[in-house]
Amino acid sequence: MKRKRRIWRYFFFILLIPFGCLLVLQYAQAGINVQILNSFSDEIQEWENKGYELDEVVITDLMCLQEEYMISIFSPIETDILAGKPYYGILKIYVVQEDGIAPFFEKEFDYRLRDLEVRDIDDDFNNEIIVEWSGGGTYWMVNGIAIFEMRDGCIVPVKVIPPIISWSEDSSLIPSAYLADLDGDRVCELLVVDTTFENTYISARGIKAWRVFSWENGYYQENCSSFPFYYEKKIDELKKKLVLYPAAPISLVFAMSLYLNYYYKGEAKEGFKEFTKFIFNEEFMASWEAERKLVEREPLSDIVEDLLSKYPL
Repeated sequence: MKRKRRIWRYFFFILLIPFGCLLVLQYAQAGINVQILNSFSDEIQEWENKGYELDEVVITDLMCLQEEYMISIFSPIETDILAGKPYYGILKIYVVQEDGIAPFFEKEFDYRLRDLEVRDIDDDFNNEIIVEWSGGGTYWMVNGIAIFEMRDGCIVPVKVIPPIISWSEDSSLIPSAYLADLDGDRVCELLVVDTTFENTYISARGIKAWRVFSWENGYYQENCSSFPFYYEKKIDELKKKLVLYPAAPISLVFAMSLYLNYYYKGEAKEGFKEFTKFIFNEEFMASWEAERKLVEREPLSDIVEDLLSKYPL
């Protein structure tokens, strides 16, 4: 059983109080000695002087060894967030030693860090570091995660093949993603939303399907067709929505999402048949043409051509 002690958000700020026997007793019961507390309180103060505050910290081992690490995230103090700070989030890792802590790894982010989690995602008895980040917007591409692991004595991003396309130069950022164990084997799959049609046609966020990456030989490899049960559930949900809204222009979102889910399941031809059966029925075509008279919309034939150019049969 791996040891993991979580000290929640802002809990360490009270370390700045110069004395207090009760405080020392509380941390001693948690297995954290005074030298470590003093060392980390100095780090907190140093970051506060730079305009950053501690959001969260976790003390854990990363590779089931005796050595422990203090993993923390810092964010700009709210009043200083627009005051020219070079980064919106800092991931800082320290080695826990008998007489205090020593810097081990530091990573700057151009986005706010919303959550920190340390757990074993691939069932190898070693912990990975998952950081949830946000660009503050509402579209899929401005939110996501970053995953780090200990490899050859260094903290490195977990490799994803093929690499996830992002506008950011930071390859460690995985936009529009989350981890979930889809098949119950205690190994987390990485799910990444397909944002090809983001902010196009009817809805900015509606047309989507999740790409599934499974853990293979030490990295995440795209492997959608190995999880048909996942896509079958999504397909069933979308078909129910199309029955509820047979003529609404917004249903184009559901129809295109339906095709994408069939495509990733490995049944593109069946998906295209279901897609065209819906959008070329008289009721929906009349609704779409009425919509085009009110706002600028593409002809359905152009949309089909665009879809097949990106996701061929």
